[in-house]
Amino acid sequence: MRTEFSNRELRVFLVGEIDHWSIKELIHAITQQIDCCKPVKCVLDFQSVDFMDESGIAMIINILRSMVRNEGTLVLTNLNNQPMRVLRAAGVDKLVSIE
Repeated sequence: MRTEFSNRELRVFLVGEIDHWSIKELIHAITQQIDCCKPVKCVLDFQSVDFMDESGIAMIINILRSMVRNEGTLVLTNLNNQPMRVLRAAGVDKLVSIE
């Protein structure tokens, strides 16, 4: 994972697989960045994510809660087919913006 912060926008570049093995560390790292930077917009970039299980949904919901607490928005971008199917099956596409 790599992050960039500019103009009150936090962009998080996710890499590899998002599953129950990696999720706890990801949630902690991203919410720390949100609490530190107080972005008005957080963008999760999934371009380099080739697999995501239901743990990814938990990650997105946790980050969404952090952003709502800080009166910000969450956007998901560059989703590959497999993660997109997981999100649509769970209805997450109705909770957050997907570009």
